[in-house]
Amino acid sequence: KLPMADWFQYAGFMVSAVLLGWVFLSLAVAASAFCASRTAASGAAIAIWFFFVLVYDLLLLGVLVLSGGSALGALFPVLLMLNPADIFRILNIFGPADLHTLFGLLSVFPAGLADPLLLGSIMLLWVAAPLGLAAWRFKP
Repeated sequence: KLPMADWFQYAGFMVSAVLLGWVFLSLAVAASAFCASRTAASGAAIAIWFFFVLVYDLLLLGVLVLSGGSALGALFPVLLMLNPADIFRILNIFGPADLHTLFGLLSVFPAGLADPLLLGSIMLLWVAAPLGLAAWRFKP
């Protein structure tokens, strides 16, 4: 029998996974609102996913490596919040206690920003903003 804390952690993972799916779906809808064909919309959706899941973090890591870790400073946590995949990782891979002790890249992330309600709210903004953009684009 699993302790109740484990069930809450699992439920949090499920909610954040659904939110991440909604984020990428809303980004795909927004991209399709600006594309002329289904093929272009599909390609744009895949490119957006690829950018946020892989390229964005590689760019951040490259800047950190080239600058010896000093280039981004206090801006680094904000830049992580601009990537829904990073928000998902922070919510699920790292607990608040693990955030500062285990992993070098996220050790500069403030514990105050690691609040699941704050991160979940930001994920909801990531869902609403692209959908709002798509709705604006579709207006006659």
